[in-house]
Amino acid sequence: MANYKTPPVFSEAKPYSRWIEEVKAWQEVTDLKKEKHGLAVALSLPEEGAKSIRDKVFNEIDLEDLKKETGVSTLIKFMDNVFKKDELSAAYEAYTSFDRYRRQTETTMEEFVTEFEKLYNKTKKYKMELPKPVLAFKLLESAQLEHKDRQLVLTAVDYKEPDKMFEQMQNSLKKFFGQQSMPPPEAKKEWLSRQSQHSLQHKRQLSSLEEGAIEEQGVEDMVTDSQVLQIMRDQTLLEEVEAVEEVGEI
Repeated sequence: MANYKTPPVFSEAKPYSRWIEEVKAWQEVTDLKKEKHGLAVALSLPEEGAKSIRDKVFNEIDLEDLKKETGVSTLIKFMDNVFKKDELSAAYEAYTSFDRYRRQTETTMEEFVTEFEKLYNKTKKYKMELPKPVLAFKLLESAQLEHKDRQLVLTAVDYKEPDKMFEQMQNSLKKFFGQQSMPPPEAKKEWLSRQSQHSLQHKRQLSSLEEGAIEEQGVEDMVTDSQVLQIMRDQTLLEEVEAVEEVGEI
């Protein structure tokens, strides 16, 4: 851990740009003389891992240059040549991980929202930030909800408060679907298919009733009042299933 005399620790787990910012902050608070800053930072670099950066520094930078008041600037300039390009790759990886993230099967909404924010915070470390309304809509889209569920979530979001939209979207998703997970697409499709076949059978039965194709006595034996109501409910469900299939959401 860094203190007034010990510079911030350099680590591959920390974005290079963040380490640079911490070094600059340390320079403002340390009581070491400025001509010792460069040496102190160089000696704090790891000897193993991180491409053995301390060894590279002392092999390629003259000790007298590190002992100057510009020692830290000289060191950072050298470090940029080694790590700046790698940081660009890391930034791209952070961006693609965030941009491609979608809620997966068996992931609860709360888990999804937490992971989404975690991935977004990684992109922010590389100075990539989205406007709150854009971030809110991306969160909603990545949740992979059906149209009616998206509309439900939007009822709790106020577009007139753009700075609060992302937080409102998070709260709304967790409020309505917190512990719910998304069923596998195959299971959902299979269930709708069974319901479709079942409803189609009842629909044909109801059509026969309407057309007078069944004798009154036969109807009493075949279909009770409660069954007729179920037939009507299933007919409505069938129409909903057919509508979903038409727009390609299955």
